[in-house]
Amino acid sequence: MRHIFLYKSLSLLNLKDNFFVFKEENKFNQLNISKTSNEFIKKHFLLRKRYEEDFFLNYNYFDPPNCKIFKIKYREINLSKNINKIKKINPKYIISFGSSILSENFLKIFNNKSINVHLGISPYYRGAGTNFFPIINNELEYLGVTYMMTNTKIDGGNIIHQEAPNIYQNDNVHTVGNRIISGLPITLTKLIKINNLAKYSFEQKFSKYDRVYTKKDFNIKNLKFYLRIYKKYFESFSKKNHINNKLIKLI
Repeated sequence: MRHIFLYKSLSLLNLKDNFFVFKEENKFNQLNISKTSNEFIKKHFLLRKRYEEDFFLNYNYFDPPNCKIFKIKYREINLSKNINKIKKINPKYIISFGSSILSENFLKIFNNKSINVHLGISPYYRGAGTNFFPIINNELEYLGVTYMMTNTKIDGGNIIHQEAPNIYQNDNVHTVGNRIISGLPITLTKLIKINNLAKYSFEQKFSKYDRVYTKKDFNIKNLKFYLRIYKKYFESFSKKNHINNKLIKLI
């Protein structure tokens, strides 16, 4: 639902432009939980689905007139036939959001046109679960989104812009995540109107203190820990109002 919301709302905000969506059908979709035996995992993703419905469900019921959908299989975006389709479209920018990894050949062909929307504040949090593990680590100031030029490094492209959400006492990982996503179309609308975004981007500075997670790190142990602590961490953070204190530098 978050992906449908993004491309439909972005299309509606820019009715004078045409949008071409390459929608991957991912057989490893983490919301397919029917085969998951652990009740904690099931409940977590059912809650995620419920909160996404609260935020984004209405976007399922209409189709913007300026948006064309191409359904493709997982990782097929890098096939020659799809690259050739995109060449014919000749897009100003290509926006990736939760997609499979774009190949080196793809990025070479569409050099400085690919924008990656990374849910998390990079380079501090990269990889998977980058708005989950800041809660685990009691570092809620690192919740947010990074817009970057896409390159061959995982979440390693030059940074264009970053945003942090408002955080409230009764929040959880789902409400914060959806609040961040809700702001993506407005920010992207501003960014895609700028010519040669790469010119205004900043190279990421990596350090040994950066946290890089994989899907394997999202396990029952970490989920149980999150369930024990998240209310206390959100309450403490909202009272201290860390975002206004600018504990981290946002570009």
